[in-house]
Amino acid sequence: MTGVGGCAIMPMGRATLSTRDGGLRMDWHDYIHSDPRILVGKPVVRGSRLSVEFILRLFAAGWSEEQVLASYPSLTPEALRAVFAYAAEGLRDEKLYELATGT
Repeated sequence: MTGVGGCAIMPMGRATLSTRDGGLRMDWHDYIHSDPRILVGKPVVRGSRLSVEFILRLFAAGWSEEQVLASYPSLTPEALRAVFAYAAEGLRDEKLYELATGT
């Protein structure tokens, strides 16, 4: 299936992954949003009070996808992929620089 600009589009449930500029991108906008009235504006999974940060910390602590989905039944596999897509997009242009210390 081909999308705008000749990008390949692969359906993933309600989400889509597109290959643009040689990379894969999921459209996370349907799953992640920010509202100043919910968790002081932290990005959360739409329809929940589960922040992107909280979910990423569960995975960092060693939780499996099955454990997260079982513990938070309102989440879907697509919403979890959106969490990672949101984080990846936020880090895409990040650069780390080593600073010399004056010792």
